[in-house]
Amino acid sequence: MTVHRAWTPLRVSAAVELASLVVMPANLATAHLPAVSSLMGPLHGVGLRRQERYQRGAPCGC
Repeated sequence: MTVHRAWTPLRVSAAVELASLVVMPANLATAHLPAVSSLMGPLHGVGLRRQERYQRGAPCGC
């Protein structure tokens, strides 16, 4: 039996956070491309900030 879970804003931000935590160290350990670093840094921050706001009970702005 498959359980279908909706992609809520919190699930999306958690997926973004996980992807950024995989990509950032991989980029640092391999090519260390500045373009990847400049994209993933702010993206990582947005996902983390959204999760923190959700935990405090604030509206996530979605």
